[in-house]
Amino acid sequence: MGMFTPYILTNTPLSANGVYHSNFTPTTSERDVYSIIAMASSNVGGTLYVEQSVDGINVIRADSLAMASYTDSNGNTNYSAMLKVAIVAPFVRVSYVNGSTAQTWFVLTEVFTKV
Repeated sequence: MGMFTPYILTNTPLSANGVYHSNFTPTTSERDVYSIIAMASSNVGGTLYVEQSVDGINVIRADSLAMASYTDSNGNTNYSAMLKVAIVAPFVRVSYVNGSTAQTWFVLTEVFTKV
């Protein structure tokens, strides 16, 4: 299929202006990984990041996407972002910066893919 199992990084709501960083994950050639897909969903907006590193400490590349609002089938307004990034560095992590309102719910996931 070319895709691994999605992994929930966190589902703990963040405070106003809160930040979440996953650990850097090695992207060695043995894993045969080419891309990462990160997805964030919440009741308030924020910004999703995929960050890459050559040493697992310092970020050398950051791709970001602000969450867009949507209305679910119950009429609730929520926010979501999905970001697919080609992996070119030996380490990658997912980060999220919350907006100025505390979240009441939050889900952040990642999946590695070969495509």
